[in-house]
Amino acid sequence: GCFLKGQEGEALERFLFARRRTLTLTLVVTWQCNLRCTHCTVLDRLASEETRRIDVEALIDFIERYLAHSPEIEELKITFLGGEPLLVPGLCREVIERTRPLAPVVRYDTTTNLACSLGTPELALLHDLDDIIVSLDGLEDQHNAQRKPFRAQFNPFERTFGNLEKLVSDGLAERLYVQGAIRDEFATMESFQDFQRELMRLGVRYDRIAFETIHPAKHKMKAQESYLSALKTPHLRADACCKFRGGRKLVIDHDDSIRSDFYDWDLLGTTHDAIGDLLERHRKLVFDTMPALLDPVCRSCPVIGYCWGGCTNSRLLTGDRPSRFCNQLGLTERVKQLAANGKLRL
Repeated sequence: GCFLKGQEGEALERFLFARRRTLTLTLVVTWQCNLRCTHCTVLDRLASEETRRIDVEALIDFIERYLAHSPEIEELKITFLGGEPLLVPGLCREVIERTRPLAPVVRYDTTTNLACSLGTPELALLHDLDDIIVSLDGLEDQHNAQRKPFRAQFNPFERTFGNLEKLVSDGLAERLYVQGAIRDEFATMESFQDFQRELMRLGVRYDRIAFETIHPAKHKMKAQESYLSALKTPHLRADACCKFRGGRKLVIDHDDSIRSDFYDWDLLGTTHDAIGDLLERHRKLVFDTMPALLDPVCRSCPVIGYCWGGCTNSRLLTGDRPSRFCNQLGLTERVKQLAANGKLRL
């Protein structure tokens, strides 16, 4: 919303560090992966073998101390990420068993390429999750153009699509989401519709199929036209990017380090640190690095609360000046029209 003159900084700080009822922890349970994808944002971190694993005891102690420090938190959300989380199903299930009693509401999800063989351990884990986000980048030719098997010979699309079919037959359709990172050359209405039809034929709900542009990555900096266009017409968001959410959304690596987010990877501390110290470091990180706070045009924008400078991934292109790419007038008009039509629900 709009700010009174001179109160921009106060209003932004109040929102960014407001008390929240959900603590979201993303656990990097492994840096191993059975694919090597051309658009992977963490390609340089992937490992051919595992050398460390999350200390579950330290994780439980950290969560208990965090909840004691912030008693307003009612929900704990744990995301399993990698690498490929299905390569370590036993560790993920151990975390679930140990963390379920810690909060009134605990939810679990994973993002997976679903290109592993699904045996008993993997299926048991998937049945324990509330949401399963599957990465599938179009139909066979499109998907396989981006995703290559690592140290094995198999068809990534056939493996993932077949496993999706199995999960639907196992009664997990209501927990499935499919997200696609689409190259510009494949971003046609016809290919989107063909892909949606195939997924819906399996039993995946239409409203749980999402297409996104491919984010820039350190090893592949040239941005697609669709990504640059998305910067000018951003999705309306009621919250800042995950990196800047007041220390209530954190990444815990397999060496027990705590990071700001999955992309910039700023170190905040470890699971052994005092919670107050950790949150103070995060607060300083926000003021020192949040592009929307460093950009005077963003700071004074009347609709910053529906954009927040976009995703931290964009910083590879925009630096500390997201307003260089933003269509502020267009965004303001969109917000006004939605408000006038009673559709501004975020």
